[in-house]
Amino acid sequence: MDRLGGLIDKLGVLFDLSHRLRHATQLEEISQAVLLYKNAAPFLKANSNFASFAQIDMACKEVLESIGSRLRRQLDDGFIGNPVDFESLISALLCIEEDATAELVKTYFDWYHNTILSSTIGSTANTSFEAHAKLVREAFLDPMVLAIARADALFPDEGTEELKVIFSLPPSFSRRSWLTDHNTLLLFFADYVG
Repeated sequence: MDRLGGLIDKLGVLFDLSHRLRHATQLEEISQAVLLYKNAAPFLKANSNFASFAQIDMACKEVLESIGSRLRRQLDDGFIGNPVDFESLISALLCIEEDATAELVKTYFDWYHNTILSSTIGSTANTSFEAHAKLVREAFLDPMVLAIARADALFPDEGTEELKVIFSLPPSFSRRSWLTDHNTLLLFFADYVG
């Protein structure tokens, strides 16, 4: 009897899914809305031959399309925020617009490129070596390592070529080695700002 009750609960969640997506969107819980659909999508796709599940899927995709348009406007309007907010936006768009991965990889690295460029190291004529090294680390090394590490989570199989082009990296560049080899990163920084 418990299994039947669990099945009925799951079906109730599915039949209420588009409403839950809209509600999460109204509460600005975009990531939650995308996650709700992402978890239900395999079941809906596998059972799309049933009219009711096909309708649920279609209604959910309409809500997701609306969310995607809203996120695109944020991105196109020059969404400037902290890396976590920016990456949540990119992650949500990756789930909604599966065919836009290559474009989102470029957008991701462009955003980090512009963020790093806009970081001001400032005048270091009257600073100690330690203070200068700290500024370089905070303005360049930390954001670059963060960008590469998070790119591995967002785009595990893509993005290296885009990163090479945007930052004018050498052909031998490897995202994995840069996460541990800060000497290479410092040499790149010297070329980049020099």
